[in-house]
Amino acid sequence: MRIMDLLTDAREEPVSDLDPDVGLSRAARVRVLLAAALGPLVTGYAAVATALTLVALTADRTVFSGTGVLLAAAPGWLAAHQVQLGFGG
Repeated sequence: MRIMDLLTDAREEPVSDLDPDVGLSRAARVRVLLAAALGPLVTGYAAVATALTLVALTADRTVFSGTGVLLAAAPGWLAAHQVQLGFGG
């Protein structure tokens, strides 16, 4: 007796997750594409803005505006994603 025969149940039909007749509208496809493309961008920007806000709040004797911190997050986000860091010894 083979192991695969023991692991499979012959009484049930195989289940396939792929359905060729999925009728997604064009708007639904665009919505999913935009969510997949913009989700990581917004999340990354929010993370950098949060980090800069924490730095601004913990700095002594400084004056930062909320708008200034949010505007500084854009170059910070670009720096976090575009600049390669090299550590040498």
